[in-house]
Amino acid sequence: PPPPPPPPPPPPPPPNVRVVESVAGASTEPAAVLASTMEWWRGYYSTVHRLFGHRQRRVVCSASSAEEVFASFWSEAARLFGDVDAAALPAGVSALCEPDDALSSLIVVAGEAAELDAYRAVRQNLALALALLGLAESFTLSAFHPRDTFELRVEEDGSRTWTVTLPHPLVHIVKRKSEK
Repeated sequence: PPPPPPPPPPPPPPPNVRVVESVAGASTEPAAVLASTMEWWRGYYSTVHRLFGHRQRRVVCSASSAEEVFASFWSEAARLFGDVDAAALPAGVSALCEPDDALSSLIVVAGEAAELDAYRAVRQNLALALALLGLAESFTLSAFHPRDTFELRVEEDGSRTWTVTLPHPLVHIVKRKSEK
């Protein structure tokens, strides 16, 4: 079957609300990319962070193509299953947190592949690949793009601004517990 259609764009904001679509001063250095993304992750997914934070791999993929994001994803999936030989880090990927007993991987996407349409296509293809390969029961996949993470902020003068809260797109993959 063909992949599902992309989700509809978010509705336009009311006329009295200004939209800010970029995170000012976002760095491209892997450590800074991860630090700013982890600040968002801890704030919006604190329960998940509490449960998986100490057993979560964290990598930054400075991808210029969808293929590089796919390679990063499958490398992380192999690592979560313990196949370290098949899990060599692709070029342009920096592993910044590597617990021995990881249950999940947080892949932060920086670079050209982070562009909205390219990222959504990658996310849809990953979900489809997991299903087609019979791995949907082995992994839980979640993905977020900055364009989907707005927050309404009220300024001191009373004006309201929709502001992007996530600095970089990310993919979170969790190894599910086996039913053995």
